[in-house]
Amino acid sequence: MFIISVTLTKRSRAHTGLSEKAVLIVANKMDVRGAKKALKEFTARLRQSPDEKLRNLPIYPISAKSKEGVEPILNTLRISVQRAKSA
Repeated sequence: MFIISVTLTKRSRAHTGLSEKAVLIVANKMDVRGAKKALKEFTARLRQSPDEKLRNLPIYPISAKSKEGVEPILNTLRISVQRAKSA
């Protein structure tokens, strides 16, 4: 999984194992056996976080191999870059 850039509290990081920064989560390799189950478990832990920012982080499941789910994340990144440039 890739975590792409919001500062999280120490408690939130400990709860989920995420790094200090996160804005959205890209769950790659969704074509691999067991990936959907692992993502479901990760999502459940994330949604139970005491940190509201963390609970509400978007998760984008993708398969770079099959290109499934890639377009939505690319659109999100384009919009984020445009917003950052105009800020």
